[in-house]
Parts: sequence; structure tokens; C-alpha cells
Amino acid sequence: MAYFSELALLINTISQFLDEYGAGFFSEDRLNFFQKMVQKLSEKANSDCEAFYLGLIGGSGVGKSTLINAIAGKEISSPSDRRPFTNKIVAYRHEEQDRGLAKLSDLFRDPDTVHENDKLKPVVIFDLPDIDSLESSNRNTVTQILPYLDAVIWIASPEKYADSALYSFVGMSLIHQKNFIFLLNKMDQLFDKQGADPHLKMKNVADAFAFYLKQEAELINPKLFCISSKWEFEQNYTDYFVSHEFRRLRESLASKIDSKQIRSAKRNNLIQETNNLLRLLEQYIDPQNKTRALESIQIHGKAEFHSSFCESDFEMLKESLILRSTEFLATRDRSVRPIVFVITKLLLRRKKVDAAELYDLKSIINTQTVEIAQPRLLKLERAQSEIEAMILFSTGVKYYGNNTIKVDAIYTGCSNNAFEILKGRLENWVESRDGIASKIARATQCLILFLPVTLMVLKLSGLHSFSCIFRNTNWLSIPDYVLGFLLSLFSLDGLVAIVSMLIMQFLLITFLGLRRLKKIEKLAKKNSDEVVKNLVLCLNNSIKSMFEQSLLLVDKIGNGVNKFSEIVRAFAKVV
Repeated sequence: MAYFSELALLINTISQFLDEYGAGFFSEDRLNFFQKMVQKLSEKANSDCEAFYLGLIGGSGVGKSTLINAIAGKEISSPSDRRPFTNKIVAYRHEEQDRGLAKLSDLFRDPDTVHENDKLKPVVIFDLPDIDSLESSNRNTVTQILPYLDAVIWIASPEKYADSALYSFVGMSLIHQKNFIFLLNKMDQLFDKQGADPHLKMKNVADAFAFYLKQEAELINPKLFCISSKWEFEQNYTDYFVSHEFRRLRESLASKIDSKQIRSAKRNNLIQETNNLLRLLEQYIDPQNKTRALESIQIHGKAEFHSSFCESDFEMLKESLILRSTEFLATRDRSVRPIVFVITKLLLRRKKVDAAELYDLKSIINTQTVEIAQPRLLKLERAQSEIEAMILFSTGVKYYGNNTIKVDAIYTGCSNNAFEILKGRLENWVESRDGIASKIARATQCLILFLPVTLMVLKLSGLHSFSCIFRNTNWLSIPDYVLGFLLSLFSLDGLVAIVSMLIMQFLLITFLGLRRLKKIEKLAKKNSDEVVKNLVLCLNNSIKSMFEQSLLLVDKIGNGVNKFSEIVRAFAKVV
């Protein structure tokens, strides 16, 4: 069963926070670094193995094998254990103790070195690859195992304590510094040489080592021991101070290795590493300053995006659409020719009406939309860019993706959409002109226009003549009546009847033409109103979208700041 469930849940929450909000606070490389760190903490928190992991780090020839034997009190390691696995971790464990860390099995030499020393039963010692090697894989291996170690012993010697590779690597690993122990090994070499006081030489070397740790690795108050693993293993001490230093080291390790304190030590280490991670995250997130900056950005954004379009802004466009739509409809009307002729004569008082095409209407919508909307949209685009710049300045992170909405895309899209609506309405109307209703209307117009001719014939021929034709049913007399009618046209009454008929015909044609034109203009106005209404709605929705897109990261970062504050408070409760 996994232990430290509360810490495990908290670390999982941190992982979820990085996945959801990390891109708003960190660069891609830094985010990947934090995610890997959290993953290792999570694996450590959920690990069932309760062994105490002790790691030994140093360059070649600093006496790691001798130190392992000195700690064990018997020989369990030899320099040959390392060969030929110089880039692998060599694990030393009791035969009844599992190594654990199955997910990192590729980092280890196989098999482990197994011993029967019960003093080290709860301890797994890791001899890590030499960090002064030219192989970068050695450092990568050490970096991967560091988060899982409960104690880390950095080993140097009088010949190698000034190696810059050691301090560089320590500086890169300071997040684990609470687990660090520093050893100056091979102090026996200072007693083998003649000359200066060995204690003075040992003090000078220790002071220089501590100075480098502070200056080069930026480590404050390092825990430092001056020992001789050789003397300790051989139990042949010639100096009390060196002997006492190794006893201090053993006591320091024993306090952590004690089986009753293993879980507590691991928990404390895990808490400390989690705390270090949260502090490091807080440096980048900077909740207080972020909150103030985001509030300022929101106020600026709302001030810039408060305006919107209304239908009155597009009155000129509406008038142009009514005019050209009327021309389009009129030239495609299916009325009888005399009425169509009058419509075209009356329309805008022109002598001839050009057949308006759909592309004319599209050009009108596109051109006037640009003229009316472009200045305001350009202003909003500049405001959007300013908001993104403020976000970048206050967070150090570029806007999520490429969410900037370009103004040309807005008015092009909105005007095209408006034209498609108008086009659909006009084409539906034109198609309806070929239907039965249109044919009935044409027949009705023909009957109305034929009425003056009928009246004129009745006037000149007389109702008595017509009644005689149908009463006597003598069809041979019809030519006589027709001839009589034609002769009557040249009489005074005939001329008056013709003039009256023409006047009545003109009035009827004009009336029907005006009536038809009025219906066409009404339809054109209705279509234009709908087009402008849709255009305004589309533009306003685009402005709203610009505003929402501009403040999307603001809200996301704000939520992230709040979420991080919740994590910090939850960690305080766990501690």
C-alpha cells in the first residue's frame, strides 16, 4: 500500500496544475523541467519500498569503494564492481532488502551487489557514476536518481576538491540540498608527508572546500566531514580528530538509518523537496504581482471593448442595398410587358434600367462594410495587441497559441455572410416568379388590361348588337357586325372611344406598374433590413470574441494563481 497518501495527493494536484495552467507561467523548457520533477516526487511518494537510499557521488579515485566498506565495517565493495559499468549505478543491498525503483531499472548495473551485513539491512547504497567523466550520460544518470535519494554524500579528496565539475553539479542540484553531506576523504594522505602540521593542512583544505561550496555552488552552511575511509576500514587510526569525524558521520547517518525513523526521514525529505518545489514555482508565478497586473489588464480591456455597432451606422449601406435590390428584382419581374415597361420607366426616373447583378450587391456590401467597420476594428485590433503585450510583460509567457483575430478576417467574413443571406432571399424570389402564383398574377393583369378594349367594343357596337348575335345564332351575320364596328371607329364617336380607351389603358398600366413597384421596393427594404441586422450582429459578436480571446489568458492565469494559492494552503495543512 502506498504511503504518505496526503502528500501523494498534493503532488498529484501540483502535476494537474502544471498540465492545466503551466503554459501561462513558464516557458516550454522550464515547464518540462517542473513536470519531470513532479513526476519523480510522485513516484517517490507512491513507492512501497521503505529502504533508506544513500547515494555516493564523486569523481574517479576519491575512494567511494573504501567508504562503502568503512560504513559497512566489512568489505562489500571493490573497485572492480564498477568495471565495466562506469555509466551505471551500482547498488549495494542486504539480501533481504529489495532495491525498489523499478521505473529506473535501466540506470542500474544488473545484478546488484548483495551482502549479509545486518547493520546495513535497511539501507541501499548507490555508488553513482563518476561526475568528472567526459560522458554526459553519467551526469544524466545522477540527475535522474537524485530525487529518490534520502541522503547524498558528495566525496572529494585533497587532490580533487578544487575540481570545478563538482561545484557546478552541486549548484545544479540545490533543490535536494537538505539531503547533502560533504566528505573530504583520504585525510590520511596529509599525515604521510613531511613538513607542515597535518592538522593545519587539513584545516586549510577544509576551509578551501567550504569556500568553493559557498562561492561556486552557492551552498550555505554545508555539512562537512574530514575523514579517512582507509583508516576507518583498517581500524588503524593515527589521529584522534580524523577518527572522531568518522564517528560523527556514522552518527549522522545512523540517525536517519534507524528503522524507526526511516518513514519519518523519508516523509521529511519528501516534504522538504515538495516545499522547495513550491517555493521555486512561487518565484516564477509571483501570485501577488500577477494578480495586480491581471486586474489592470482586465480594466484596460473592458475600457477598449465597450463600444459596439448599431444599425444606424449602416443607413447608407441599407439605402444602397434597397436601390440595387429593387433594380435586381424589377428587371427579373414576370409581369406582362406593358407593366414591366412602366416599372422600368418609373424606377428611379430612368429611361433605362441596367440589370443589377449579384456581384454588384456583393461589392456594395463588402466596400461599405470596410468603410464603416474598419476604423473601429483596427482600433480594437491595436487594443488586443496591447493586451497581449501587457500579458507578455506581466507573465513572461507568450499568448496561448495564435488567437489574435485579424480585422480583415472579421469584416470579410461578416460581409460575405450578409451577402449570402441576401443572395438566398433574392434567388428564392426569382425562382418563385416561375410558379403557378406568378402565372395567375400575369393572367389577372392581362384581363385587367383587356378591360378598356372590351368596353370600347361594347360602346361602339352596342349591347343590342351582341345580344342579337347570341340570340339568333346566325354566324353568317358576324362579318357584318365586325365591318360595322370597324366603320364606326372612323366616326366621331369612334375617335372619342379610342381616345378614352387609350387613356384608361394608360391609367391601368400605370396603376399596376406603381402597385407592382411598391411591392418590389417593400420586399427590397425588408431584405436590406435583414441583411444589415445580420451584419451588425456578426460584427458585434466578433468584437465580443476579440474581447474574450484577448482576456482568455488573463482569466486562465488568474485561475492558475488562485489554484496555486490553494495548493500552498493545502501543503501547509499537510505539514
